[in-house]
Amino acid sequence: MTNKYIVATLLASISSTSLADGNPWLPVPGAIDLTFSVNQQKSDHLYEGEKRLPLEELTVDSYTLEAQYGISENLSAAIRSGYSRSDSEDPLLNLDEESGIQDTVISLTWRLVDEFIEEPGLPSVALKFAGTIAGDYDAGRITAIGDGADGIEASVIVGKFLTDSFAVSADFGYRHRDTGVADERFGSLSAYYLLGNQWSFNLGYQVVDSVSGNDIEDAQFTPTRFNVTEKDYSLLAVGANYRVNEKFGIGLAFGDVVDGRNATDSDVVSISFDLSI
Repeated sequence: MTNKYIVATLLASISSTSLADGNPWLPVPGAIDLTFSVNQQKSDHLYEGEKRLPLEELTVDSYTLEAQYGISENLSAAIRSGYSRSDSEDPLLNLDEESGIQDTVISLTWRLVDEFIEEPGLPSVALKFAGTIAGDYDAGRITAIGDGADGIEASVIVGKFLTDSFAVSADFGYRHRDTGVADERFGSLSAYYLLGNQWSFNLGYQVVDSVSGNDIEDAQFTPTRFNVTEKDYSLLAVGANYRVNEKFGIGLAFGDVVDGRNATDSDVVSISFDLSI
């Protein structure tokens, strides 16, 4: 396969599984990639501090649209937003369904090193800068669809094709947010496998670590200030993508929160549709 084709196939795999974050493989200049994803997150346990306790099922359904545009060979822009609703069967929460417009994230990815152009053996390296505009929803409770905070973030992304069929990537960064919501360190590791011309598979591990905040079990905690707790979590995800043709792909992904602090213990299912223009 040519370099252009394997990168295009991998980009489809990453975008259509929708649980991934940034990557150093950019769309070709002038290309627009649209991804519509439907995610369902179900939680039946809650980490109060580091203690994992039972919770009647909390469900969050999200419908998200992301557009990515190739500005130049080494620069791309993206915007992502959508609609979410949450509902809980736990009578102790005593909350009705909540819904609203998700946070909007606008980002720029600047590739510093292209592995297909530089000296053999070097990985692709990129910097990603993003801004978050808080969505239209009630924040603070456990059923809220977001933290209700504007923010900015920066990250470093590294990726490498080890063969024509196998690639790995990693990213790490820092996110600052306002309204008393804790800043976060975040990172991920991912592996991708391309099978033939249409199938691709990926495995990823993502970590988010708040740098401050209270625990749920602390005396100063109140149920309406859940968004300012110290929320940490680790997510393991696996996904598959089927490329119908050069323009259209379908993805399916599963994620599981394997550890956390002041966060819901969730299972995530995502189906997505990717269109390249």
